[in-house]
Amino acid sequence: MARVFCLGEVLYDCIAEQVGVDAVEDVQSWQRYAGGCPPSCGAALTS
Repeated sequence: MARVFCLGEVLYDCIAEQVGVDAVEDVQSWQRYAGGCPPSCGAALTS
């Protein structure tokens, strides 16, 4: 099995927990999800 080393920065995708809001100012709470290219590529390579 090959080894892969992913290097880069991890970013957070912020997704609004409310559905149907029209403006960012109307969002009351956010859910953070780890994102960015290196962790996404690493996760894809493991599956």
